[in-house]
Amino acid sequence: MDQTDKILETDNFRTIIDVCQDAMINKYLVAIVGDPGYGKTTAFEAFQIKNPETVYYVRVQKSLNAKELFSLIYNEIGSEYYNPSSTISQLIRRTANKFTETLLNKLLIIDEAGKFNAGMLEYVHEFRDMTQKTTGIILGGPEYFKTRLKDWKNSNRPGIPEVYSRINFWVDLEPPTYNEKVEIARVNGINDNKFFKMLDKDCHDFRAVQNKIKIALLSLQKMQNKWK
Repeated sequence: MDQTDKILETDNFRTIIDVCQDAMINKYLVAIVGDPGYGKTTAFEAFQIKNPETVYYVRVQKSLNAKELFSLIYNEIGSEYYNPSSTISQLIRRTANKFTETLLNKLLIIDEAGKFNAGMLEYVHEFRDMTQKTTGIILGGPEYFKTRLKDWKNSNRPGIPEVYSRINFWVDLEPPTYNEKVEIARVNGINDNKFFKMLDKDCHDFRAVQNKIKIALLSLQKMQNKWK
């Protein structure tokens, strides 16, 4: 991890940590949405690292089918690989059994849920109904995940109204504040008001802020090497 990747406890970071804790304690299904670069994955991974025995994290890839998704989830908790002869129903039930075999509260974080199609969400709904007495679920995705799910619900797409009704609440993340951008720059040794103003004007997410800082530090290093 280089200096620009150092984790700072931004407002979004603290919000996500608090929501994850609340979802695990109360076995909620929560959707957290925010544009790419708003810090979802960083906070999810940090929460999982702090709670390795009870928090399970998977990231959705567009190429995943339902069997592969639930195989990933099962592998997180059960250390057993996907059996291609299993039906999706068997795999969901087997995975749910691992989450319910003890009464210990657990949390499943599904990142990049915006890549789900409607059918995949129905499988998550099925898993949710089997595990709601022991397991909270976080669905993390971009803002369009929320918009798409609402559109599907409003058009009565089969299965989606039932999925939507099971989401206990939505959490909308915010872009980085001016003070957060300044703090990230200062942590990395940059203390220049013109640079701060440039960050505030040009960078609308944390990833963009980090990239600008990396470029500035690289340019500074090249200048220093030139004059050695």
